[in-house]
Amino acid sequence: MMLVGNGFDISALQMLEADYRTTYTSFFYFLKAQNFNPQNVLFSLMNDLRIKHEGAQTNNEQAYSNWSDFEVALQQLLDEQSSISQAKLREDLQQLQQAFSRYLDIVVSPDILNRLDRQAKQNGWADLTFSRFLEDLNEEQHRRIELARSFNHYHLLNVNVINFNFTFLLDNYLFLDQHQFDPHRHLHADRNFSFWPNRRDFRYNGSEGNKRTVWSSYLMTEIHHPHGVQQVPRSLLFGVDASDDVAKKGSEMKLEKPFWAQTPRRFQKMIAESELFIIFGSSLGSTDRWWWRHILAAVGRGAQVIIYQYVADLSSTSITEDTSRDTFVKENFDRALFDTESLDDQSLIAQLKENIIVVLFDDPTSLSAFGWSTSKSQPTI
Repeated sequence: MMLVGNGFDISALQMLEADYRTTYTSFFYFLKAQNFNPQNVLFSLMNDLRIKHEGAQTNNEQAYSNWSDFEVALQQLLDEQSSISQAKLREDLQQLQQAFSRYLDIVVSPDILNRLDRQAKQNGWADLTFSRFLEDLNEEQHRRIELARSFNHYHLLNVNVINFNFTFLLDNYLFLDQHQFDPHRHLHADRNFSFWPNRRDFRYNGSEGNKRTVWSSYLMTEIHHPHGVQQVPRSLLFGVDASDDVAKKGSEMKLEKPFWAQTPRRFQKMIAESELFIIFGSSLGSTDRWWWRHILAAVGRGAQVIIYQYVADLSSTSITEDTSRDTFVKENFDRALFDTESLDDQSLIAQLKENIIVVLFDDPTSLSAFGWSTSKSQPTI
């Protein structure tokens, strides 16, 4: 399973040198320019946090980095048990939904999609993502990933892609066009896919293949938009996270995304059956914590996770694979989802961390998966 967040859209728009970005900050200033309703409680809170953020920066104090995230603002109002009525919150959230739909139509125009379409086909980015993502791992990470040794000829790579974005930038990027994919590429065999297990030619005890090894196999993909799509404005889903019980039944406020998306019914079984999770461009924050909690539970049953994390400068960052992994586990560990009673929490968490790999990168053109390389070899059909 691949789970992709707004970081991908931002990266795509930057690569295409688009005029705008799909960030909450850009959206806020779009609202300001449109003279958006100042009585909207979420917009008003965003503006108040912006002023505090700018003041903190001026005084070299801790800033409010999420000031423009109105889902965080909504959670803050709920946590504070604000006297604002449910009807008012839902009405104001719907106003932002409608405005965000208009904003996306400006940002992700048909011209942007056509430009991405041409480049994705020319550079074979969909094939690179599915067939060569193991190339993004270093040797120590490659040793730990089970797929590098378990995948072989005739195997099926069945990929469910969870696109948390409303746009179709990712769908465009991952579309297996006739240049990259032939459902019956061989005369006397029905295999449709070539998977590269060891393109970086790692040689360690137990390694499989070398840089020339390719497994003739099968590929199936399906893309899901759990939070709605740009082309259906009323489908855009904003809200807060939910516990498992609330995700199924809803709360009094009915503002939970997992409830409206029917996330447990649609995706819990899919998560439980997945052997590998690849997370790209997501903040891993609280508004989608239902997903991260259940993915961690799947890791407890033997699955593995690869998290791609962008940093501005690898040479100077204090972020490491260990710190990122520790944060992910600490913020999303839910003991109630684990059946392992023989392990204490500390032992269980240590076991989880062994199966979580973090790929730090500062140059998207260097990646095989979800990257913008124009120099990697083209797929051969």
